[in-house]
Amino acid sequence: MKKPLFVTLLITLQLLFSAAYAQPLSRLVAKANWVHNGTTFVPHDSTVYTYSNPHGGDLVFPLEYDTATTFVYTTAWRNYQRIVKSYNSDDLLFTYVTTFWDSTHSQWVDTNKYKWGVNHDPARKPIELMGMDSTAGAWIYRIKDDYVYDTLLNINIHIHSIFSGGGWMPIYKRLFTFGTGLNTNQQCDWDYNQGTFFNTNDFDLTYHNVNQIQTCKYQAWNGSGYTDSCKFLYAYDTLGNWLSKTYLLRNVSTGVWDQKLMSTYSAFTSGHMPQVETDSWFNPSGSSAWVDTFNYKYAYNGVNQMTWRQGMPLGSSTSGAGNPLSRYYYSPYTISGVQPRATSCDLVVFPNPADATVNVQFSWRQPEACTITLCDVTGKEVYKLDVVATEHYNAVIPTHYLKSGTYFLKITGNSANVTRMVSVLH
Repeated sequence: MKKPLFVTLLITLQLLFSAAYAQPLSRLVAKANWVHNGTTFVPHDSTVYTYSNPHGGDLVFPLEYDTATTFVYTTAWRNYQRIVKSYNSDDLLFTYVTTFWDSTHSQWVDTNKYKWGVNHDPARKPIELMGMDSTAGAWIYRIKDDYVYDTLLNINIHIHSIFSGGGWMPIYKRLFTFGTGLNTNQQCDWDYNQGTFFNTNDFDLTYHNVNQIQTCKYQAWNGSGYTDSCKFLYAYDTLGNWLSKTYLLRNVSTGVWDQKLMSTYSAFTSGHMPQVETDSWFNPSGSSAWVDTFNYKYAYNGVNQMTWRQGMPLGSSTSGAGNPLSRYYYSPYTISGVQPRATSCDLVVFPNPADATVNVQFSWRQPEACTITLCDVTGKEVYKLDVVATEHYNAVIPTHYLKSGTYFLKITGNSANVTRMVSVLH
């Protein structure tokens, strides 16, 4: 989930008479985790985030176990890990370097570097991973990923290889098919052995209301075909609130799906954010089939950004030994850039960062048809919705199935195109 900060913030688009514009936003500056010791919550770890404009909410590096006295802690923690990102001349992510703190020599030591492809690479995905050779002090190849795209720039084939014996050796490949809304309908995994690929796994997905995952089924290859193994079922209400996720396991003896685990979400805010999560397991021999085991409670600020997440045993109003508590801290900032043309669309996006859903509200000066799209940093569409001519529109976009990261929300109309950066944080 996501957590906000000390300011109440409204993201609005302002029409200016110059080419420059300023966009007020809010971004994560620290996360602190506690664990209950049986008496009270004690600090466990923390992460501090710093940024460099104009990359907006893109993370430059986190420091785990770092000094966080500004936020919560009164004691200094040791540095542990750092992540540094670099960008090319087109402001696209180019490298992603992980480093670890060498406490003996009090310095950061490079460990791994992910490298992105050239600008014309359609999906803008990392294509190489290099490791630092501590003896030679140089980067050496470790893995690489090759992609094949269809005409809509969806990834059809992904081949993963490792560097061995002076050359690249395939390890596995994945085949993807797509359906309505550019959603992935199927993923087939193939492993590589002795010069050929062979089937291993298959994932089949179905969707509710075009873009909300309804089922995700996993199948294993048995030598001649796929055999059902397990699946997840998702349920929503008419407002798009994510109500539940159920895990089922295929019973090979009876051939039926046995229910195993379920998470339910309730007490939604006006921004469609759940304030309560209940985790349960299925007991077919008990008087009540579903046995509730654990609760998570969430709190949000005035714009539906989460401020804390606390776990506690079912039926208890307090946490016990080993139960978690997380708090998130945010700070306002401004991105300065170039406004390509005057717009006639006022847009509000919240919460940002988003977890399960993001709310989109916009108004035109006069009724106008438009398209809402959400793209990842590679430019790949992960959500699309066509809107008929209207002056005011509200939409709830599901984000629970997306990986944490940066996305771009685009409203495309005849009189204006408006883009907002949206962070997804689970």
